[in-house]
Amino acid sequence: MNSSEYIIALKSTFYAVPPQETYIEKLQETKSNQPLVLFLILVTVPLEGLHVHLRGNGKQWRLSVAMNNMLVGAFTIAWNLFFLRGLELLVYIWCYNNIRIAHLPWNSFYTYVIAVIGVDFCTYWWHRLSHEVAFLWAAHSTHHSGEDYNLSCGARISALVRLTKWMYFVPLGMLGVPPSIFAMHVQLNFACALWSHSLMTPNISKIIPGLGQLIEFIMVTPSNHRVHHGVNKYALDKNYGMLFIVWDRMFGTFTEEREDEPIVYGTVSQMDTFHTLGIQLKPYQQLYQKMKAMKTGGDRLRTLFYGPGWSPGKPRLGAEEDIPDIVRREQLEQSLPFWLNLYLAFQTAVVVFLVKDMGVRVETFGLWLSFVNFGIILSACISLGALHDSNYHAVWLEPLRLIIFMVASHLYPMLSSHLITTWVSAVCLGSLLFWPLLRDHLHSLHASSTSAQNGVVRNKTK
Repeated sequence: MNSSEYIIALKSTFYAVPPQETYIEKLQETKSNQPLVLFLILVTVPLEGLHVHLRGNGKQWRLSVAMNNMLVGAFTIAWNLFFLRGLELLVYIWCYNNIRIAHLPWNSFYTYVIAVIGVDFCTYWWHRLSHEVAFLWAAHSTHHSGEDYNLSCGARISALVRLTKWMYFVPLGMLGVPPSIFAMHVQLNFACALWSHSLMTPNISKIIPGLGQLIEFIMVTPSNHRVHHGVNKYALDKNYGMLFIVWDRMFGTFTEEREDEPIVYGTVSQMDTFHTLGIQLKPYQQLYQKMKAMKTGGDRLRTLFYGPGWSPGKPRLGAEEDIPDIVRREQLEQSLPFWLNLYLAFQTAVVVFLVKDMGVRVETFGLWLSFVNFGIILSACISLGALHDSNYHAVWLEPLRLIIFMVASHLYPMLSSHLITTWVSAVCLGSLLFWPLLRDHLHSLHASSTSAQNGVVRNKTK
């Protein structure tokens, strides 16, 4: 990995890649930049956290939540790299090869402009329908369920989004945008959304009068994307744009950030788990329970395809009078000792580094090695997720996954160098030294929980 690749990844987060650098003729020459972008988030997030705390807004930057977001992102990127690689392009390539209505050259500035605008336009409609169709919202709500709005929130993405997102881009293949160009701009569009997840950046018109107003009118900025993440009644289902906010202005889904009403972040029904996989799967469990409670087959289908706020007898997107007006509420607290927060932060940083190290070489992996590598990342997410949730099973999950990881890194060429393999072994051995602390902490929580449950039972029998 050389420094130029990091520079390219950094530029991509601002869509600051010159058009000629996006001119790629062959699809196989287009590499995923997501592992590098995730790594850049990891480097940037602590700096933002320091800034937020110095500004006295520490409730919107909690170390455990930030690392939880990074872990969710690491799992999603690993899943996409090892299992969904190329899936979203299969139908796109077929449409491009068989039913396109034009032929756009891969090395044309006009193709570049069409790709920039076209990808963002299609993304707007994917994003909007992800809020308006319940089974799509089940995936997208993972991103919204975080109650701390900061850069790490940009990494909190569902592993299941890509299973359906591909269909929104099919029109570009029919239009004649080459697959290699499409693949490049989808990545750039995704990466540039990172910086809009900023709590501390004010409305740009206050920083640059005149020009700032023009930027806020055309582009997605932190100010108008903060609205999108709010559960305040005025903010719900607004500002879907990823790069250009003009789509929202055109289609009536734009609203300004209010200075007189602080934004409350998260989802209307608060997420009640911190487990890395639970965050991704809980919305599907809730959707299933809602569908199961319906009395007719028609209502079960409407539960899936109507809005998440729909109920029988109500409009497709739910009744406006049923929407709660949330102007303040307590955040879901995650009570972890300081040393455990540091342990989780360190282990998450290791996992993100591993995803980056594996991701840049994923094209060289066969099916078996891809399976082994993903298994290592999955085991880390299960075990560290259990620690985030103070789950008693982490007592044996954490030491087991460290030992397996250490052995597997020597048996399989999953890492890019012998030096990194040695470093990973040292990290695993050092981490095992914390096991007595983890054991005592989880034993204490388990004993307290058991006592509380017994107390509840006794009170009920009186």
